[in-house]
Amino acid sequence: MEEAVIALARLGAGVFAGTCLYVTAVGHPVRMASAVATALPHFNASLGRSERMQPALHVFFCCSSSAPACWPRRRPESPPWW
Repeated sequence: MEEAVIALARLGAGVFAGTCLYVTAVGHPVRMASAVATALPHFNASLGRSERMQPALHVFFCCSSSAPACWPRRRPESPPWW
């Protein structure tokens, strides 16, 4: 069970890192290069999707990433960050 929770925490970190990389490398430059009349409808559509998706992702991945810190240690020789 502990391994599954840690895997979810790693998945969450990967999702957010991948999203940030995509927005920085692809999404923002494309919107900045296009005209305002073209970029505004796409921005409004993506803003609506992100407003619906982000709170659930934040809560789920925050809980899954903080759960390993609360897990009881079975191996006293392991450092606290593993």
